[in-house]
Amino acid sequence: MASLTPLAESRRIDLGITCQDRAITIGSLADFEVILDNLVENAVRYTPPTGTVDVAVVAAGQEARIEIRDTGPGIAEEEMPRVFERFFRAKPQDSEGSGLGLSIAKAAAERQGARLALAMREDGPGLVACLIVRMASMKA
Repeated sequence: MASLTPLAESRRIDLGITCQDRAITIGSLADFEVILDNLVENAVRYTPPTGTVDVAVVAAGQEARIEIRDTGPGIAEEEMPRVFERFFRAKPQDSEGSGLGLSIAKAAAERQGARLALAMREDGPGLVACLIVRMASMKA
């Protein structure tokens, strides 16, 4: 979040954390950083000026969900099945990028036994990107 704050501020995007449940998982910090950096950066880049990008960490049962909700244009339903393909860029393509970010994030998630999902927001315009990870067992 901190590394993307300057980009968000330059675009007048309200970037913040809405929920921060305690969630501990085991895995590669580098992979989780790649995943979250890609998801949050995409949200900031595709959200129009004065929009919002909210990040939430929600623990439920044995899983933690890290959700990134934006108020950008979202992704057309017919393009959704292709978003994790290498070099695929959903419309509009007026932002910088090579079309590799989501495929890299998905590969990193799979290496960690995590799931990555994208869906259109139901409460208005925008996208919800969700990383679902299994939490570590905390036996005393």
